[in-house]
Amino acid sequence: MKTIWNVITIVAIAHFLALIGFVGFLAGTKRLNRERIDAARQIFAMTLPEEEAAKDAEAKAQEKKKLDAVKSTLKDDPLLVSLYPNGPDTETSASMNSEERTATVTSEDEFLREREMRFKKDQEHLKRTLEEENRKLQKGWKDLKTNQDAFRAEVERQRKLREDTQFQKMISILKGLPAKDTKGKLDAFLAQGKMELVIDILDAFDARTAQKVMKEYKTAPENALAAELLEKLKDRGMVPAGS
Repeated sequence: MKTIWNVITIVAIAHFLALIGFVGFLAGTKRLNRERIDAARQIFAMTLPEEEAAKDAEAKAQEKKKLDAVKSTLKDDPLLVSLYPNGPDTETSASMNSEERTATVTSEDEFLREREMRFKKDQEHLKRTLEEENRKLQKGWKDLKTNQDAFRAEVERQRKLREDTQFQKMISILKGLPAKDTKGKLDAFLAQGKMELVIDILDAFDARTAQKVMKEYKTAPENALAAELLEKLKDRGMVPAGS
């Protein structure tokens, strides 16, 4: 019996010395320090069921945090509001098992991706709208400049016309003719396609002379022509006479 006890004691001391030697080896080769010892102690501090429960609790906490973030995003996102009119149920999600939580996370990721795609589409639509408005603005500016140039050219043309002695001489001659003869001269100009010259002449007449000439347009076709002449004469009045 004493011999057995001696053998057990010797074996125990040998194992103890071997353990001390192994620890010394780990420490000497920089494989073991205080932090690693504490980490090893923590690994065996909990039983396997306790460790599983801790991991599950941590996963639920992370999922709840993520869903809370989604819920916060809901306030400003019409898409997610339509999907979750009452907001995501974070309490129910926290009680899900791992498979259910994975499915929920996947669904939320899909919603967020769809939101990102919609945002990009809105950006593209806004960009196209701005480009179209810019094209309209450029066209409007170009048209305005064209109209301004045409207006200035017309003002300059009429100024030169008023200073044209030959034109003024023609006006004096026409004013001295009977209204019927003056109308005949204007009709001849119209037959030659000189509508603008006829308008220039009527514009140069005083109101009384112009009225007498216009009264000579009596038939239905002549009345239509007279109406056209008066309309163009009215448009001519948009150009300042003293410019």
